[in-house]
Amino acid sequence: MPGFSEDPLQINDNRKTAVIDVELSRLNVVIAALQETRLADDRTLQETMGTFFWKGKNQGESGDHGINFAVKTTLLPSIDPPTAGSERLPRLRLNTTNSPVNLVSAYAPTLTSDREAKDQFYNQLDELI
Repeated sequence: MPGFSEDPLQINDNRKTAVIDVELSRLNVVIAALQETRLADDRTLQETMGTFFWKGKNQGESGDHGINFAVKTTLLPSIDPPTAGSERLPRLRLNTTNSPVNLVSAYAPTLTSDREAKDQFYNQLDELI
């Protein structure tokens, strides 16, 4: 099948969400935070069982990181689409019968990142919490 391989590094970028969708469905995962997706821009993509929301660098920029949420499609009416001030701190709001639940996926800069990037991340995290 084009785009599929046993080796994740050999999978076509356009089909990685399909492979992840199959695995999340097999494991019965309804919401997952995914990191190091390296997908560009701010987009939504619906696969067979789930919908992927991601925020990454702009097209053409170095995509060193990027994170997203995968949500089982049947749960979509209960969520507010993820919001983010940056590609490192998206927030997904799940509306439950009792009260809303906010899920945050935090992808901190690595030790090799410059001081400004680290400070910016932790300031944004502090504001979010």
